[in-house]
Amino acid sequence: MNSLCPVWVKRKAIKEPDPNLSKYSAVLYEILAHRGITGNDKIEAFIRPTLKKLHSPQKLPNIKAATDRLFKALQKKENILIFGDYDADGIISSALLYNFLKKLDVEPDIHIPSRFEDGYDINLEFVKKINRQKKYGLIICVDCGTNSMPVMQFVNSDQCNLDIIVCDHHQPSNEVENFYSDRYIIINPKLRESIYPFKDLSGAGVTFKFIVNILRQLGDKPKENFDPRYLTNLLDLVAISTVVDVMPLIDENRIIVKKGLKVMEKTTHPGLQILLQETSCRQSNLTTYDLGFIIGPRLNAAGRLKSAQDSVDILKCDGCDIENKVKNLEKFNQKRKDVQEEILNQILEQKNIEKKIHSQKTLIEKSTSWNEGVLGIVASSIVKRYNVPALLFKEKDGILKGSGRSTDNFDLYFHLSSLRHYFKKFGGHQQACGITMEIEKYQAFKKDYIKLTSSSISDSQLKKTIKYDMDLDYSQIDENLLQQLSWLEPHGRENPRPVFKSSNCKVIKVDQLKDGRHLKIKLKQGKTNMEALFFNPDSRIKDSLSAEKVIDILYQLQLNEWNGRRTIQLVLIDVF
Repeated sequence: MNSLCPVWVKRKAIKEPDPNLSKYSAVLYEILAHRGITGNDKIEAFIRPTLKKLHSPQKLPNIKAATDRLFKALQKKENILIFGDYDADGIISSALLYNFLKKLDVEPDIHIPSRFEDGYDINLEFVKKINRQKKYGLIICVDCGTNSMPVMQFVNSDQCNLDIIVCDHHQPSNEVENFYSDRYIIINPKLRESIYPFKDLSGAGVTFKFIVNILRQLGDKPKENFDPRYLTNLLDLVAISTVVDVMPLIDENRIIVKKGLKVMEKTTHPGLQILLQETSCRQSNLTTYDLGFIIGPRLNAAGRLKSAQDSVDILKCDGCDIENKVKNLEKFNQKRKDVQEEILNQILEQKNIEKKIHSQKTLIEKSTSWNEGVLGIVASSIVKRYNVPALLFKEKDGILKGSGRSTDNFDLYFHLSSLRHYFKKFGGHQQACGITMEIEKYQAFKKDYIKLTSSSISDSQLKKTIKYDMDLDYSQIDENLLQQLSWLEPHGRENPRPVFKSSNCKVIKVDQLKDGRHLKIKLKQGKTNMEALFFNPDSRIKDSLSAEKVIDILYQLQLNEWNGRRTIQLVLIDVF
């Protein structure tokens, strides 16, 4: 294998499969074992997830105090302001809560901050301004607010005449863990005190749980406003947030997304109906790909380039001009693609860029000309290309605003937490973060950050790896296997699509598809022929696919249906 070839690594079973089980194929049992799922009860719960397995919202920290505070606001007819983040998770969270409160005859307002003017999270200046207006008695933060320590301190003071409820899922800082106030109430499964069984809900997932808890405690008369399927019908939006925010698709996230995809086929949200039509998404057999790569980017697009308000309006159920707003999202999304491609090309065209990345074990860059709204996506492209963490900053008026993305091997949030004394704002997850800092601190931070990556990431970890589940012979592949593999869906983080390896496959024929970028290949192993597709192969791959050559392959399986004919296809990932 030459230096350009990825390393193939077979997944290890987290738990060994029970050899006495025989209801399903040995292939399915082994794949489930790689995900830590063994024993009949756990396997059945995974294959057939039900809404009954969702955890009780009452186990979330502070949810009783938050519910009581909202009921107080309803009773006193206080004005309520929803403050949401500008990404898809925050947008969906805001719309969910807005639509719910409207059905309780409340007229809440929504404020989505500007990514460019305000930055991430609720800030002290904004809260002081709202406090001076004396219009609102309650602010509900969604998908943000956990680590807004200056705001917490102000709300807890005698100067403040409003309260705040937070529905969030971001990692709390140690400072926050030691703070409690009945005027700044945080619902977050990641709080140290939390007994909630699952820590990785999306922000909209936490907001949904808050809504569930409120609805269950409403009196009979207010409940008359809600259809019996009201909560179930919210799961399509919660599913989008879960996938787009790259939450692990295990435990109740798996239930939410699997059920949400079915709900979406007959969605009751007018804006989502039009968005599906405009993007030519089929409403049957929707997958996480549709959520993560078609719907999600469009909801995110407006906030990346201008204001996220159009996206919020599309998901609010109060009859705005949805069709035009959806068309605007399509324009924003295309412009977003152009902007991010331009920035990526600027980075890749730098002299000795690969040498610099290899020596630093990371990429860290800043520019006055970049659009900060797309820096996270560009950083993700760098991570995929070079298998290193990437930090990219936009410089403006002496302030740097940046986004970071990372690999599985480097916990970005954990490592950067040791350098948070450089930051004005900081938050995120294991593989993604947002940073605001003063320009004069950049060089010292950069030096310390590169020290961290250089000492924490080995040369071997720079090598791109492809994980596969198991070796498979062509003789094991049939429609029954594909049927059983379909039960593993929906796929995503911590439940990826299974990848297989087959050895000693002879290339019989290679054809280019119409556009010339993709290949259709006939392969033979033993006495069995299989049809394979390879999308966008590079020159190394093309050189490996000459006729009569014997190769090893990594691939996924799919069933192709065309003109009434069903054929099993291999979708190649790599060859050697």
